[in-house]
Amino acid sequence: MESFQRRSNLYQREVWESGHIVYAFGPFILDPTDVLLERDGLVVSLKPKVFQLLLILVGRAGHLVTKDELMCQLWPNAYVEEHNLVVHVSELRKALGGEQPYIQTVARHGYRFCVGVLKIRHEDRLSGICERSESKAETTPVADKRAFCSALLYCLLLSGAW
Repeated sequence: MESFQRRSNLYQREVWESGHIVYAFGPFILDPTDVLLERDGLVVSLKPKVFQLLLILVGRAGHLVTKDELMCQLWPNAYVEEHNLVVHVSELRKALGGEQPYIQTVARHGYRFCVGVLKIRHEDRLSGICERSESKAETTPVADKRAFCSALLYCLLLSGAW
């Protein structure tokens, strides 16, 4: 379990060292610094653990995140039933809604965030430059276009070019 916490700490340190990072996928913008999820510019309300779950999955888009790893990161130093994780994943799926399945269940193992994610640095948002993260997520062309268009629109709005 210590290795999971170390991985989580490394991920958090990467975010802090690289500055303000925002993730774009589908019609969503996920801002970990401001603890904010937006869908088409409207705020989506999430419970803190559900937000943290989304952040973990998006940060590892395209890769399996085991149940044990999720439980260790969501509830460190506490014993909780696996059912709690299932409930939080269900709440997250409801919040994301839509026809696009964002979270894939890998039976008896864990979960995978299965759409492409754009990783945008704060400095780049202001200049309108957005880069795709190195993610092995399986995406459909439609989902990629939506994520790209959402991120591009977000960059343009922030840069004042719109």
